[in-house]
Amino acid sequence: MAADAGAESASEATKKRCIIHFSVVDELELKEFSGVTWPKALASAEIWRYSEGEKARIAVEFLTFAASSPSTSSGTQTIPTEACFHRQCYQKFTCKRRLGQVERKRGNSQDAEKSEEDQDGKLKTRCHIFIIIMTMKLVESSPYCMCVIE
Repeated sequence: MAADAGAESASEATKKRCIIHFSVVDELELKEFSGVTWPKALASAEIWRYSEGEKARIAVEFLTFAASSPSTSSGTQTIPTEACFHRQCYQKFTCKRRLGQVERKRGNSQDAEKSEEDQDGKLKTRCHIFIIIMTMKLVESSPYCMCVIE
């Protein structure tokens, strides 16, 4: 019977994993998500998914995992029991400074894209005005054209 209990706890330990494994960690202890840590990790994943590389991949996997977890009858999401985290991974994943950097970088890239679009629009407008002015000068100077330009 003791062997069964040991096998059951070993099986349970293999199912639990750090689902936000963000870096090499010094500790092996896994903690279960709580009503406070789960929503904070979800909010962080929403921001990290716009980053690049490994961090974005981890965030997308976490969000996919969270979306596949069952909801209660009241509509709130249940925290899967196999979802755990290393304390260091959680700290790095939810670090406000790092999340702020990702948001600023994302905001800057969106501003740059918008600026490029604005510049293209201004450039096109200037080109159109130049073409219209040149056309008007050609028409005015042509002895064969008798038209009124308003």
